[in-house]
Amino acid sequence: MEEELLKVLKGSRIFEGLEEEECRKVLALLEPIKFKSGEIIFEEASPGTELYVMPRGRVSVELRLADKSVTERIYQAYDNEVFGEMALIDGHRRSARVRAMEDLEIFKVEREKLLALMEEDYRIGYKIMSNMAKILATRLRDTNLSLRNALLQNRYIFDEIQ
Repeated sequence: MEEELLKVLKGSRIFEGLEEEECRKVLALLEPIKFKSGEIIFEEASPGTELYVMPRGRVSVELRLADKSVTERIYQAYDNEVFGEMALIDGHRRSARVRAMEDLEIFKVEREKLLALMEEDYRIGYKIMSNMAKILATRLRDTNLSLRNALLQNRYIFDEIQ
């Protein structure tokens, strides 16, 4: 399992560019955790204290809509993905809910432990934060595109009504 996790770390965007020895330092921080299909891994607005490494499986990333009784899936994460990584940057509350879409064995990394490693080994810290900046830039670009499309659709609907 260790070699499989090493492969997942090396293949994930947040740990991209880490040398094998650096990946092994991160690997030492991983704690296994299991979830049943349909189980909530974390709720929107819950404290962001860890990120998750998923060697195999599928999770749904969901947002509560305005009335809070309805959720909308905004993303699905699959094999070899890392999620919950925004907590790494600011430790603020979660921006979305994540739910297991099948039985899972995943691994969590506590924010404080990873930050301590990043302070101890600046090369690891630089690589992870550089990767986070790229990930967040991509997400912001995608969000801007989605927002533009939603605004255009609303304008089209408004024009049709008039």
